[in-house]
Amino acid sequence: MICSLLPRPRNAAYVSPETILVAIDNSASTAMSMSTSAQDKILTVSSRTETEHGTYDSTIPLKQKFPNLIHHFPRPAPNEEVIASTKLVFEKLLNAKLGVVEQGQKNKDSRLPLHEDPMLPPRQKLEKNRPERRETLPEPILKPLSQNSNKLTKEEKEKWNIPSAISNWKNNLGFTIGLEKRMMGKKRGYDEDEINLEKFGALSQALNQAEVKAREDIQKRNEIRFERERLEQREREKRINEIASRSKRRRY
Repeated sequence: MICSLLPRPRNAAYVSPETILVAIDNSASTAMSMSTSAQDKILTVSSRTETEHGTYDSTIPLKQKFPNLIHHFPRPAPNEEVIASTKLVFEKLLNAKLGVVEQGQKNKDSRLPLHEDPMLPPRQKLEKNRPERRETLPEPILKPLSQNSNKLTKEEKEKWNIPSAISNWKNNLGFTIGLEKRMMGKKRGYDEDEINLEKFGALSQALNQAEVKAREDIQKRNEIRFERERLEQREREKRINEIASRSKRRRY
């Protein structure tokens, strides 16, 4: 109790946790009431003059001077128009981020074209190679047989006998096809084979000449080869004779 009544030291850095209450009136003279002790002593401070503001202590702000200061300064009334406009701005920004649609834009449908790969195969089947559907049946090729109609003769039947198409190059299914059917398919629509005698004679003559010339060339090459071998044999025998004569001379 006695310590609370003592004055504060001059050079002390410690600030006691005391509650300071400041009240400012709207009148011309400002008055401050402070409680400096636990017993809530109220000290009245008169209005400060210009000479008091010239000191160093007056430059220190109140928050730094009194950290536990509780103040009730008069504030102007909030402007409702500014609050409403600010609220609208924030709502627009949030709606754009969250994807909220306004009431006027609910009926508007925004559709974007879907990009597809142009190299994909067609999804719908093409009816390009399909024959056209006929509502009515086609007319028969042969007339219907009746009692009054004439019967077909053997020659007419042979004319209508169309042999099946047989390929001499392809047989994918591996069927065994007779020779008579192959000959029928081969001769169908073709004339008899003709031999060009003039060109054939010229071809045979050219082949004979080429054969004769080749034989002559081979004979000439063989003669040259035999002559070369004979000369080599003669030189070899000559060298052997010279060596033998030298050896005899050395002995004697």
